[in-house]
Order: sequence, then structure tokens, then C-alpha cells
Amino acid sequence: MIDKKSRVKDAQMVYNKKITIQKKTTARNEEGIYIDTWMDYVSVYAYAKKLYGKEYFVAAAVNAQDSLKVYVRYISKLDSSKVDISTTNLRMIFENQTYDIKNIDNIGFENRTIEILVESQRGDAL
Repeated sequence: MIDKKSRVKDAQMVYNKKITIQKKTTARNEEGIYIDTWMDYVSVYAYAKKLYGKEYFVAAAVNAQDSLKVYVRYISKLDSSKVDISTTNLRMIFENQTYDIKNIDNIGFENRTIEILVESQRGDAL
């Protein structure tokens, strides 16, 4: 059963920012050489916020340029307990900027909301 506190928190999040999660794949180029490429994995609407307070200072201590927490409605493609995903093989595109995915969390294992922690890439290039 979903408690009132969870419903209020969900109601405060407005999923109005489109994000695209890309997955790293290996493909052969015209010369037959294997190269890493990025393919769109899933596009969803999300609620995004910058880190602040203690979270901000922890991220700043490791020289994170721009860190965000992104919340999306549950989608099984991003549930690491059901799909073999590695954050090193995933990245996020948001407002024409590329972010490295640091963590994906199915909050409370409730299959309602997924929290994605991301950091902007240095020398960002799409």
C-alpha cells in the first residue's frame, strides 16, 4: 500500500523535461575497425533538479562540473534488478548536454520512481 507521504512527494514532481538515455555499443566502421558508438536506449519525461546542500558539496569534492538528480517514472529498462545494465555503458542527454550516469536507483524497490544521479561530461560533445 502506498502511504500518503509518497503520494504527496510524487505529486510535487512534474515530469516535463525530456531525457534520452543512450547505451554504448560496438560497431564496425567502413574500414572494418570496431568503434564504440552511442545508440538511443530509452526516451522519457523526467523531473530534474540540481544538487544542493550536503549533496552539492560531496559532488564538488570530486570536481563534478554539474551534478543533477533526475527522477523518472518506473521503467523496467532502467531497473538493474531486472535488466543487466552498467552505468559505465549508459549516458544521458538532457537539454543538448551529455551527462555521465553515476547511479540508478529504483527508490525503495517500489517500482514507482527511479532516481538517476548524473554528472556533466568534461569537454561535452554530442
